[in-house]
Amino acid sequence: MAIFKKPRLTVLSVLIVVACFATIVRVGNLANNIVAYVHDAPQNMQETMSTAHAADDDANIHHEEGAEDQATAPMPDVKVEDTKNDVSRWTDALDTDLELPELRVEMFKELITRREELDKRQRILQQREALLRAAEQELERKYEELTQLKSEIGSLLEEQSAAELARIKSLVKTYEGMKAKDAARIFNTLSMDVLIEVMSQMSERKTAPIIAAMETERARQVTVLLAEQKKLPSLPVQ
Repeated sequence: MAIFKKPRLTVLSVLIVVACFATIVRVGNLANNIVAYVHDAPQNMQETMSTAHAADDDANIHHEEGAEDQATAPMPDVKVEDTKNDVSRWTDALDTDLELPELRVEMFKELITRREELDKRQRILQQREALLRAAEQELERKYEELTQLKSEIGSLLEEQSAAELARIKSLVKTYEGMKAKDAARIFNTLSMDVLIEVMSQMSERKTAPIIAAMETERARQVTVLLAEQKKLPSLPVQ
């Protein structure tokens, strides 16, 4: 014969039973609330609509009263400004600014300063131009003086050359007529420039015995210089 053991209650079993009971209670409360809301919904909607209609009626009454007040109220005086006077009084912004005393004074000062600077530059340019003209005139005068001096010097050189040539020819004729020993003795004391100038004008037939009678060193120098002079090209006759 089987023996059935009596089940033991545990804490977990008790908690499960309590939770199930609490859930059943909450579901019952929720169902009651839904039923009450469904039952009261038509009444609440009717009250809301009545309140809205009453508010609309009040608004319409106030609107009609305001319209009647506006219709019966006197029209306010509207001040119409004369546009002709506005047009006559209108001025450009630049003209208004120019009429300011301080701005006009400042612009006047700037114009005066600018004019002074331009006048100063003009004076400087005029001074420089005057200096350039004076320098140009001075250069022209110096050039004319140099040209005249050159002409005078040229004339003097020509005269001197002609006189020198005549004097040399006279000396050449004199020394060619002298004896070789006498001419050699004089040639030993003359300056080398004069000696070469004279002997270069003499004929070789006359200079040969004179050189032979001169001092040995002096004769050697004269011979070398005469040979070099012959190698030099002759200057063109002006």
